[in-house]
Amino acid sequence: MKIVFILICFFLSNMIDAKLTFPMVYRWSKRTDSMNGCTDPTEPFQCPGSNICISLQFICDGHPGDCPDDYDEDQGLCVAARRPPKDTIRRLLSAQYSNFGPKFIEYLFGSKALQLFSALPPIKAIDIITIALSVSPTIDEFAKVMEMTGDERNRLANVLESLHTGQVSKLPAYIVNSASEGLGTLTNQLIKTNFLKTKYI
Repeated sequence: MKIVFILICFFLSNMIDAKLTFPMVYRWSKRTDSMNGCTDPTEPFQCPGSNICISLQFICDGHPGDCPDDYDEDQGLCVAARRPPKDTIRRLLSAQYSNFGPKFIEYLFGSKALQLFSALPPIKAIDIITIALSVSPTIDEFAKVMEMTGDERNRLANVLESLHTGQVSKLPAYIVNSASEGLGTLTNQLIKTNFLKTKYI
């Protein structure tokens, strides 16, 4: 009984920590959990908090109102639809964290991101970074959500630009090695979706 109580307390404290530390990421991740009740294959997308299912062609089509709260035009959803799947990002970050440890996370995403790994199990910390990368329209939004300093934001921008252009001589070897293991592809997809633009287009 004590073990169950301890596990429940641990789970609740982790959720509270994530909710208070990164509220935008927590809010968006909770919305995505409820999309599992559609049975018609022509309308596979369930609007969160309702029984309404819509066709994928109505998501991010520029016409709100297909979902009751206009979630079909939610900026985070529309950005995520153009980014690599969350599972792909999650697997990449998990593998690189396993290979290179905390230095990989801190170098790319800053000290606050690294603190997540002290407060949460690694998979939960990686989920927060993954969701932020998926739904943040620009690097500035991502930096705001992840509470990065100006120097940390600029370092991430420099890494992404260097990987994209192939000018990697000034990057740490573990970042260069990560490029061939999926970070390069992720970088190109982030840049293709205007992640490095100052304002979202």
